[in-house]
Amino acid sequence: MSAVTSAAQEESQRDLQFHARVISTFFMAFLIISFPLLLFFCLHRRQKANKESSSLRLAPGPPGLPIIGNLHQIRGLPHRSLHQLSLAYGPLLRLRLGSVTALVVSSPALARDIFKTNDLALCSRPNLTTWRHLSYGGLEVALSPYSPRWTRARRLLVVHFLSPRPVRGLSASREEEVRTLMNTVAAAAASGRTVDLSKSLICLVCSIMCRAVFGKRFAPAGECSMNEIGGMIFRTAELLGEFVAGDFFPWAHRWLNAVTGVQGRLERNFKEWDNLFEREIKERERTGTGGGDDGTYASVLVRLLREEQALDVRRNGHNGGDNGMGYGGAT
Repeated sequence: MSAVTSAAQEESQRDLQFHARVISTFFMAFLIISFPLLLFFCLHRRQKANKESSSLRLAPGPPGLPIIGNLHQIRGLPHRSLHQLSLAYGPLLRLRLGSVTALVVSSPALARDIFKTNDLALCSRPNLTTWRHLSYGGLEVALSPYSPRWTRARRLLVVHFLSPRPVRGLSASREEEVRTLMNTVAAAAASGRTVDLSKSLICLVCSIMCRAVFGKRFAPAGECSMNEIGGMIFRTAELLGEFVAGDFFPWAHRWLNAVTGVQGRLERNFKEWDNLFEREIKERERTGTGGGDDGTYASVLVRLLREEQALDVRRNGHNGGDNGMGYGGAT
């Protein structure tokens, strides 16, 4: 019986070795065939790009490597790398960052001419993965590309939130938060504790934002300390400043963002903000504070939404529908 079992094990081991040799042979053949094809594809694209460049008057730029272009030349602090390149190639510099062509302008006169004379052609924001994801697909004023909808949203922002009257209306809460920060720093100094002013100032900004948007603080009363929103803002800032490989290789952005973990972190951060907004909306509905205008940004948004819906009812003769401004939640 043992001899039969041993023979079966040896047969199984030989099968495994055979399958392993077949897989390794197939893998090596795949590499041998695919590498020349990839090289030919890169050379063909480069030759095509050179032909297009020769027919156009393009800005000068350093030679790049296949596939990654000039990404390897942007090291450490990007602004210093770009400054060194501009010293070698001039104030108008063309770089190929992966599959994306970028124009670097380091001359104030040229920048003024570009943004003043050709502002409509160059005023839009890039459609970056992080910005697109965190702005509900481009619905936020600060991160969305230029469009008629962005123009209308910006007008509402300036008139109802950034004009002198609403800014003066929130001056008392801003002054109170500054006093709270000063008392927190003074108490820490009196007890001999060190104070991280960077975090303290971020906490101050978070508290002012919470008072302006929601009409309440998220930090303990009488203290200026890191709270829930402060941590979320930290994580959002890290994501906005992070290198996202998919933005430079749009043809492979899905799997690149998944492999590098960017997509997962974006999903978690977006979920945090979405849950916060949803929770505050339900809280206002539960307490009945959503109907009045208490001067906070949330109440102003509710009032604008209801005015727009009422206008839709009068215009179209039915309730609901798209108000054209995208005030709804995430889809």
